[in-house]
Amino acid sequence: MELEVEIDVVRGAIQEVAEQWGADWQSEFDGGTVTLAVTSGLRRGVVRGRITLTDNSTHRTGLSFRVEQERMDLNRPAAGTLLLGAVGCGGVVLWPFFPRLMPLAPIGFLIAVATWLMVVSRLRNSGVEEFLGLVKSRSEESVDQGIIQQDDLL
Repeated sequence: MELEVEIDVVRGAIQEVAEQWGADWQSEFDGGTVTLAVTSGLRRGVVRGRITLTDNSTHRTGLSFRVEQERMDLNRPAAGTLLLGAVGCGGVVLWPFFPRLMPLAPIGFLIAVATWLMVVSRLRNSGVEEFLGLVKSRSEESVDQGIIQQDDLL
């Protein structure tokens, strides 16, 4: 990713976004290492990677992220709740073939819709791309508003 700001501004933005994100950031001369808590649909976990900063020219900085370690787990309570909704949906779909299920079809429909809304409405994605997007926008904001001063970066 290429940013239209100086490297010191990007360093300050990474530090600030990492604090807001709750990430573990270890700064080094040419970038640093970050450990992020990430979510991706029904999966959640931790990603550790290396951020490399390159000073390409005046007021231009290259930013790259390389994943070194990733551990993702299934959000089991949410998956179990969706499974319960699938059972409810089964009653809705199968009642034409098994007429004795017809009285249960409305209840099955309510269970399916309720579990779907309960789980899917809470699904979030927050990963490396979102982190880097925040760094980019924060860097550009800082330059536009003059928030980050050279003294604050040291």
